[in-house]
Amino acid sequence: MKLKLPIIFISSIYCLFLFTIGIADFYFERSKVKNADSLKYIDIALAFNSNDSEYYFRKFELFDPKLQKPSAFLKNYQQRISLITRAIDLEPTNPKYHMYYGLELVRDNSLRTRLNDRLALIELRRAAELKPFSPLYRKTLKDYSPSLQP
Repeated sequence: MKLKLPIIFISSIYCLFLFTIGIADFYFERSKVKNADSLKYIDIALAFNSNDSEYYFRKFELFDPKLQKPSAFLKNYQQRISLITRAIDLEPTNPKYHMYYGLELVRDNSLRTRLNDRLALIELRRAAELKPFSPLYRKTLKDYSPSLQP
């Protein structure tokens, strides 16, 4: 009898945890449909589960600079950088995040610096090292390496 109450308590907390993860995943899946509410859905998913790197990457993808007004580009660039670095912090062995981070650093010529170029080259190399047999990561590194060399 003494053990029954703690087991019920722990089981109910675990069920609550699974419920919140389920809600987060539900909203994450809804954010994949391209519409005006996608950003709202991914924010809800992040509110329920802020430890999933794929949610940050999805939000990174939703802040597409081609769809933004030019006046908001710098703010969105900074948000995109912070989102992709958060995804890398949560899952540092995912080569996709490193590749997109490197490409984001060199996206706009007006914001490029030598430091950003060096960091982009490091990230592209890291992506190629994490998945050495992938032609995509090797080609991306090969294409961008000449323009990023000091």
